[in-house]
Amino acid sequence: MTTYIESIVDTDATLDEADDLARAVVANLCDCGIILPTPQTHKFLANGPRYATGPNVLNAVDAINDCFPCGMDVSIGRNVYDTGQLGFELFCPNCKHRFDTEALDWTAPVGCWYDSGIVTHLECPKCSAPTSFTKWFSPPFGFGNLAFQFYEWFLKQEFVDHVSKLLHHQVIWVKAQY
Repeated sequence: MTTYIESIVDTDATLDEADDLARAVVANLCDCGIILPTPQTHKFLANGPRYATGPNVLNAVDAINDCFPCGMDVSIGRNVYDTGQLGFELFCPNCKHRFDTEALDWTAPVGCWYDSGIVTHLECPKCSAPTSFTKWFSPPFGFGNLAFQFYEWFLKQEFVDHVSKLLHHQVIWVKAQY
């Protein structure tokens, strides 16, 4: 069975502020009826997401998988949010040249960030411009200390913007399939 997960990743939150930010977003989404403060339950879910789908979920999504309702999880701690089986390409954010994923050493900067939180740069073999490795992934990957993960939800741009405003931070919207 295929699982779709859309993540809203706060790329600016520090580890120290992530918990308070998460509480503020969860409180707002509960108040709006997007999520419920109870875990998601269903006979096909062993341990469902931490927050169940709320009665006003259609205000946040273009569509929701109707096989069974899924909810939202909150992830706190340094993590990489990738696209799963959807794959990705690398491209220079400056000259827009696309590269095969084997052509550049992108794994070392990802590992460095995951271990230390330090963002290093990749230098483009075409234009020689150094750019943060986090900007090279298409579709985008999220690198952050705080993320909201929505299972089987197909989010609206307006909802992603709403969460970004609540956080007062830039976010990356990552769509994954596993």
